Amino acid sequence: MLRRASIAVLVSCGVMPGQVPVGAKAPAFEVVSIRPTGPFDASRIGGFGTNATGYYAKGLPLSTTVIMAYFPAERLGRPLPKIPGWPSSMDREAYDIQAKFDAPTAERWKHLTNDQQGALIRPMLQAMLAERCKMKAYMTTVVGPAEELVLSKHGPKMKKTAQDEPPPEHALPIAGDAMIVPGQEATFYHTSMAALAMWLSHAAGINVVDRTGLTDRYDFVIPKPVRQTPAPQAPGEASDPASGPRWLYDLSGLGLELRSGKAPDQMLVIDHIEKPTPN
Repeated sequence: MLRRASIAVLVSCGVMPGQVPVGAKAPAFEVVSIRPTGPFDASRIGGFGTNATGYYAKGLPLSTTVIMAYFPAERLGRPLPKIPGWPSSMDREAYDIQAKFDAPTAERWKHLTNDQQGALIRPMLQAMLAERCKMKAYMTTVVGPAEELVLSKHGPKMKKTAQDEPPPEHALPIAGDAMIVPGQEATFYHTSMAALAMWLSHAAGINVVDRTGLTDRYDFVIPKPVRQTPAPQAPGEASDPASGPRWLYDLSGLGLELRSGKAPDQMLVIDHIEKPTPN
């Protein structure tokens, strides 16, 4: 049974950099261009994402922007279930989208973390879709299969982050205000177990939830993963869209392990959407 999620606004005495002060106008794109480019052709994809000037998507179906508008970045690395209410015909049509910040938003964007940037731009994309596509949608919580990140019998075996030891300059930010130096081995700095679970969800393509009970931040290394290909299905057996190849990560050296379980997950439900108005 789907449960409609309520939206609550928590107001405290301070305002985080990615938040809008009470009474202030919610940020919106200064200029939005949505241009149809014909039938979707995977060979002509021009990419999508954010940059210092705003959001862009080139040669892609509108579903790409819808997903960006409602799901945080760490959710995008694993398969999404079919979105209830999504018209499949829209996956056959491609668009070029360019949405530009105004000057104050562009300046503020420079000083935000990845998490804060996501919190800022998702409502802006939702507002754009509501205006140009008459989109009405809501998020719902469902319970589904997940991997639980737990302590092994002899864990944990990780070094706590020392406040006087900053990460190397070439480390990259990831969700949860953590840092990583990618490579065949991934080296993590200032990483909580919640942040590790989010990273594993993206990297391994599965829903990983933190069940370790650890609240500190740690520095550690995860060895090169092994690619696992699922066994062929028996004739007539129903296919599972999430059963494709995945990466397996050895966490035993950290005193951690993954075990199968269930956990709440977010799903988008669309009540109404139209083709975008041209400009």
